[in-house]
Amino acid sequence: MGLIAAMLSIPFNDPDFTAPDLPVATLSPSSAGFISNVTCVAVLTGGRFATGSFDGTVKVWKESSPKSGQWSVEPTLTRHGTRVTCVAALKDERFVTGSSDKTVKVWKKSSQFAGVWSVEATLTHSDRVCCVAVLPDASTGEPRFVTAGMDNMVNVWKESSLQSTGGGSGAWSVKAIATGHHWGVLCVAVLADGRFVTGSQDKTVKVWVEHAGCAGGWGCNATLRHHSRWVVTCVAVLPDASTGEPRLAIGSSDNTVKVWVERYSPRFGTWSVEKTLRGHGDSVNCVAVLADASTGEPRFVTGSYDNTVKVWKESSTSPGTWSVEATLTGHGGSVSGVAVLADGRLATGSSDKTVKVWG
Repeated sequence: MGLIAAMLSIPFNDPDFTAPDLPVATLSPSSAGFISNVTCVAVLTGGRFATGSFDGTVKVWKESSPKSGQWSVEPTLTRHGTRVTCVAALKDERFVTGSSDKTVKVWKKSSQFAGVWSVEATLTHSDRVCCVAVLPDASTGEPRFVTAGMDNMVNVWKESSLQSTGGGSGAWSVKAIATGHHWGVLCVAVLADGRFVTGSQDKTVKVWVEHAGCAGGWGCNATLRHHSRWVVTCVAVLPDASTGEPRLAIGSSDNTVKVWVERYSPRFGTWSVEKTLRGHGDSVNCVAVLADASTGEPRFVTGSYDNTVKVWKESSTSPGTWSVEATLTGHGGSVSGVAVLADGRLATGSSDKTVKVWG
């Protein structure tokens, strides 16, 4: 199974354009075996990426050679009972998926057989799982990740190092439950200092910090009142502001992206909206951060229900000023997942049952 090359026009003519422009490959329903919408995309180790689908499957994709545009399904994983909503890579040869079947699964690559993956652990929520992100290791060196979903709970999972065989012990347990959201939690991202942020249907974003001297305990450091009417759908951590202060790109069902910055004065944990970005014609579903352009200008990318992907660039001469560097068209349905490959290309998944790789 491979990919079908695509030639699609992009409404952008800048000769110095350094963002992805033409899709170099399109994973079609026939070649991919998708029978339903693609819901999420994440980069794995070894040049692979993983996609989840509404049909409950996970596909791991590997390119035949760097930038060849020829991808094949390494395996199709079928252990979830219904829609796979999120995926994230652990630092070793493992990754994590969440599903509407109320489970989280940790997948491990076989050290003996190429292209073989198995479920190392199945963890449970009390309702649909919507998002997952990998945290920095615990002070003991044990891997951790965070999941959240429609039970309004945010679970921090830690792997026990006991009886580890070198690839992880596979013994995961909840070490903290962060409560405070009143509706389902749809997205999560991890700040550089180890804090994490969650966005919810309750129209807020919460910043969580681990309590010093209280192992496994997390508390709310700040609550961002994102909007009075519209839910928060996606979040990503941007490069710091020119002042060195942390920033977030937060997408919403109001069709906008808001750039939030944390002000260290008058006190740590004070956030404000630096910029509201408009341009999408429907809800913003996903966001990911690109490498800086050759000019050093920070960039990020968003996918939307309007079927487009937009690349946003911050001005190097006017910090805090963002503009659309490119609008990528070609999907025939809403864009539900985006990931940045190790070489800078983009992989986007859509309700049109395809994945496009842009380069």
